Amino acid sequence: MKRGSLFVLGMFVSGLLVAAPFLDVKGKRAEAASKGTKGGRVEGRVLKSWFWSANGRRVHLKDHEPAVIQRDGGFTFDRVPAQYELWVDFKGEAPVTVYRGLTRRDPVLIHSPSFVTLLDEPERKATVSGILRGDLPFPLAPGYGVTTYFLSDRATDRWGMRQQGSVGPRFGRMSVVWNGESSVSGTLLALGQHFESQERLSEAFFAQSPLQITDGGETRKELTLERLPTGRIAGEIKTRAFGTNGYLAFRVSGNRGEIGLDCKLKPGRYACVVPDLSALGGEYCMSLVDGEVGGGSIQHCGGKFGMEDFSLQIESAPRLDPLKQPGTVSKGTVLTWSGDERAVYSVKIRPDVMKRVKWFEFEVFFVGPQLAWPDLAAYGIEAPTGHKYTVKIARHYPYKSLDEMASLQGPLAQLASYQQAVSRDIELILAE
Repeated sequence: MKRGSLFVLGMFVSGLLVAAPFLDVKGKRAEAASKGTKGGRVEGRVLKSWFWSANGRRVHLKDHEPAVIQRDGGFTFDRVPAQYELWVDFKGEAPVTVYRGLTRRDPVLIHSPSFVTLLDEPERKATVSGILRGDLPFPLAPGYGVTTYFLSDRATDRWGMRQQGSVGPRFGRMSVVWNGESSVSGTLLALGQHFESQERLSEAFFAQSPLQITDGGETRKELTLERLPTGRIAGEIKTRAFGTNGYLAFRVSGNRGEIGLDCKLKPGRYACVVPDLSALGGEYCMSLVDGEVGGGSIQHCGGKFGMEDFSLQIESAPRLDPLKQPGTVSKGTVLTWSGDERAVYSVKIRPDVMKRVKWFEFEVFFVGPQLAWPDLAAYGIEAPTGHKYTVKIARHYPYKSLDEMASLQGPLAQLASYQQAVSRDIELILAE
């Protein structure tokens, strides 16, 4: 197994969000699930990122046999009470992910395995290459760059070129992977940009064409670039954290992926010159990492071409009540912090890496600003007493219920606006 990158909800990897068509449950699953009642059926999905399901992992429900997650992320339980808890795991992997207090019958859960295994290999693969023509000068002159994208509801990839001697006009081979049917339809597009200085865009060039690709195939395509209008997007990023940084991108409705723009974002006023991509149908979105304390992730969509007040207020991270913060905890010790009783929080627990404790990562999502220290053994986790453990608390904006977050409108929606405000590391000793 290869060590992979963790996907933490909203630490949520590099801008990664999925279009609603990908999340839709196949056939009549969603319709059947929505009609569930007390003691009825739950049919949901478990996804490990905005691209892929947590294929082959297990979903647990009390008093039920574990369900194995299918290639499309699907799982099913019958005889489920009105309110229930689900947790996801897989032998030898971290994390264990818990959703406590669900009521909806069609939850969409996030679980990010820490290792990439054969379970994660996509079913389908095709390559795309071609040649670019038109107004962009080839070979690329200094200050020019071009990126070619394939965008669809099930697959995405990109190929970038910058001036490095004689570059262009050929692009590819792009390697596009996906699951499901043997062919996928999408859009092949190219965005060329010319910068007067390191960060100031002066010209933009664009081309697009519909494209269908087939598993095992190699497709070649010619695109003709034409000049594209440019203009401003401006606003303010309000935060007390000077380490916050991020970028601006354009997301196309109904498609995975994003079109990257060379616009870096930092706290305070900003103004970016961007190409006018409005005709694609979508929104400009900010993706940032909050530098305040714990490095939480933020995505803010809704930007329009020419907008002068595309602004964002970054929320503060939770902090344990200093009068109640324990240095030592045991099973049942209640951690308390100030916050909204209806808000969604998560607590992540990991062992001190310097101690001889088997590595694990436990993350639980729930509502309300307090949590009793969990019985980790009940989730199959060995957590010896007398050792130090690191805890992080996060609040997930703007969700007012766990059902709202664990849905098609949650953080995995392509044009979602969300914030994950994460606390500093909290070190606690686990006592008997």
